[in-house]
Amino acid sequence: MINNKKRFLNVSLAIVVILLIIGGVSVYYFKQSKPSRNIFTTDDNNKFINPANFNCSENKKIQALFFKDRVELSLSDGRNMLISQAVSASGARYANTDESFVFWNKGDTAFVNEGNKTTFKDCLISTEESSTTPEKNNLVSDIYPLYSNLLWNNEIATTTNMFGLQFSGFGIDTRYITDDKYNKLDPSFREYYDTKLTAKGWVQNKDYDADGAGSSVWGYTKGKDVIILSYHSTAINQKPNEPLSCPCNMTFYIFSGEKI
Repeated sequence: MINNKKRFLNVSLAIVVILLIIGGVSVYYFKQSKPSRNIFTTDDNNKFINPANFNCSENKKIQALFFKDRVELSLSDGRNMLISQAVSASGARYANTDESFVFWNKGDTAFVNEGNKTTFKDCLISTEESSTTPEKNNLVSDIYPLYSNLLWNNEIATTTNMFGLQFSGFGIDTRYITDDKYNKLDPSFREYYDTKLTAKGWVQNKDYDADGAGSSVWGYTKGKDVIILSYHSTAINQKPNEPLSCPCNMTFYIFSGEKI
């Protein structure tokens, strides 16, 4: 009974750690491929269209990933959100449940209203050619090429505590992918890296393994180097005080570095 309780506490702690890690790497500015003029063309609700990069007044930025009926936003103040399309007489309008946050897009322009204030204004789509592939390769070389079925953000230097230990290195996370879309991918994220890393001489370390509701973390070691991979699921229509219930948005994370 005591062992079961300890195992439960260890798993819970690990999942909290992963959530903190993912939150720590969520402030990012990833470069986007040049969007087309007609950014609202798709026949799949779960398929994202070309991501759009908006430059706004006061040196603010909005990075938007458009779906057929919703948009995922990364704001230059560090906030990230997924909001649904709402009724609009002109242009595309997206809002949260209580409409305290509204994102408007029309053609190559956009702005954000929060309450009675326009917090992001005079936003224009960037015309720079760029890529969603991270610019730098700071992770352990055996991790590359990154799993190509996911859209990756930029690498970020990090020092973090996991499993009661302190690690220093680099981390990288992904944009959202829905669980139904991810489940159709072959190979899976875990299969890809298990095969790849094992072939390169990495050994899975059970001390870095933990599972929870919609989340998992596992690790590999090679000499003094450590690779820790994880994923986390967030229910799209989660009801308060109830167990995780998908459909879900999933994010994936890779850390590589050393124990310090």
